[in-house]
Amino acid sequence: MYKGENAAIIPVNATFFPENSQNVYFGTHSIAQNSIAQHTKEYPLLNSSPEVGTQGDADQKSAEGKKEENFSRERVAANDTKATSRSGKRKEWTTEEVGCLQPPQDKVQRNFDGLIYNLRLYPIPPAEQYAIVCKSNFGAIGHPVWQGFYDLRNCHGKIRLPGRYLLSLCRE
Repeated sequence: MYKGENAAIIPVNATFFPENSQNVYFGTHSIAQNSIAQHTKEYPLLNSSPEVGTQGDADQKSAEGKKEENFSRERVAANDTKATSRSGKRKEWTTEEVGCLQPPQDKVQRNFDGLIYNLRLYPIPPAEQYAIVCKSNFGAIGHPVWQGFYDLRNCHGKIRLPGRYLLSLCRE
């Protein structure tokens, strides 16, 4: 220490915050989250219903905290698997489950067993198998997917992603 000087001792790991720290972003919060929080503070009537009105500052602060927590969880879930609107996660299909599907009982002529047999000849993931089954109307006779199987047999391995190829035929 220096004698005679009137200086404050500042530890090495101290953090200085400016007095007007509203526009400075620290931590893991993004600019978008801060913008949403400011928007809810500036326009509180947008978050209330005409019957109930605003519920007070404490409810708004807790709701903002929940939004920030849920935002990171939603981003992680979106990166792992795409979420559906009903269940939250897509079903992980297996080849057995795809094989156990039953075609609808309408008057459309189908070859469902032949479709399943041909799908198992190629390295197609079960999720793509399920999509091909649904989009081909469970193996409807005359669907372009049958021409796709013919092309796969005669391409001698030049088509590297057979599932994607068959799905592209289902879009037409």
